[in-house]
Amino acid sequence: MAIIFAIGLMFATSNIEADPNNDYVLTSEGVVTIQEIDCGLGDNQCRAQLEEGGPVYDVFDDPSLTMPKEGSGSITRLY
Repeated sequence: MAIIFAIGLMFATSNIEADPNNDYVLTSEGVVTIQEIDCGLGDNQCRAQLEEGGPVYDVFDDPSLTMPKEGSGSITRLY
């Protein structure tokens, strides 16, 4: 009975949805909203660089950073 309850609760709490207009990265300043980017096709983590010579960040589809954005694995430069 406890297993059935746990499974039901798991589905009840997963209301996270991808944002179709924005993407998100976690910087040293916190979560930053960026424009929706095209990461190409593939199963690799999408990555972006916000400024020339700056660090490269993993890109996510939601502000909670629970939905990694997949693509070709190349780095999208946003400067």
